[in-house]
Amino acid sequence: MVERAVAHRLKPYGRMLNLQIDSRNAKIRLEILLKGESQPVTLNIDEYHLTNSAGADFIVIKKASATREWMDALIKDFAIGKTIPLPAQYANMIKSVLG
Repeated sequence: MVERAVAHRLKPYGRMLNLQIDSRNAKIRLEILLKGESQPVTLNIDEYHLTNSAGADFIVIKKASATREWMDALIKDFAIGKTIPLPAQYANMIKSVLG
């Protein structure tokens, strides 16, 4: 179910090839073949935590990297340490898998 939701969310950008979630160690590995690319990109989230504020659910990515230098820079600039809202329709499912 989570894989289907992630694949659907990524569809405009490419095709998800693999998703591995290790909730015990707060790690996620996502492999995606981006549109226009011949080789897949791997995104590693090496530390995250879930939080709730004013009835809304969020994920905070503490440590992450990607196999493309430009994507790695974007992650560091726009994702690391940011409070990212979980889509309301998927929040309970995401919390049950990642929590």
